[in-house]
Amino acid sequence: MESLLIKTLKGEKTERPPIWFMRQAGRILPNYMKLKESYSFHELMNDKKLASKVTLLPIQDLSVDAAILFSDILVIPHAMGLNVEFQKTGPIFKNPLDMESKSQDLEFDPSKLNYIYNNIKQVKIDKDNNIPLIGFCGGPLTVFLFMFKSEGSKDHMKKAIRFLYENYKEIYDFGFANGGDQNNNSIPEVPVCQELGIQLIDGLGDKIQSSSWLLNK
Repeated sequence: MESLLIKTLKGEKTERPPIWFMRQAGRILPNYMKLKESYSFHELMNDKKLASKVTLLPIQDLSVDAAILFSDILVIPHAMGLNVEFQKTGPIFKNPLDMESKSQDLEFDPSKLNYIYNNIKQVKIDKDNNIPLIGFCGGPLTVFLFMFKSEGSKDHMKKAIRFLYENYKEIYDFGFANGGDQNNNSIPEVPVCQELGIQLIDGLGDKIQSSSWLLNK
């Protein structure tokens, strides 16, 4: 039987709207919290069987209409050469961007995303065929603001916004075209990505008064 989500995406009339929750595989689930007692966030995300298990927990526990891949928006900066560490208080970068950063400091390496594709393949093996899998990524502004975050930093967003305004002529090539705007056509695993629903949310876009100028190179 075809899922409610797929039917809705096709424009078909359904008995109710499809249901899934943002962060549905995260803090709200007791079974997820139990896993966190034995594994770090990094371990859960980098082991394909664990990542698949966490991805599918909401299907088992909440009976939602779609699974959301267990991952993080900061996997892209990691693939661009920034060393991200997921601590209990949140993610930080060991080598964050700063006011002196240059475009040559970043180099996108798609092979650093291979574990994500392996996780997707494992989920597809483990899930029922009628359960859709939703993928996600962070909007470029949101991800860029995080790339200035180091351990103990409290003003990384202010620094990032200042950097944006002072370097706006070069910022697209620096942060976004150098891996930050990778699309399915430039990713080696196109067949894996084609079946994912993608939602792009710039959750921190409100931190910048007017960012529309960034949409045009």
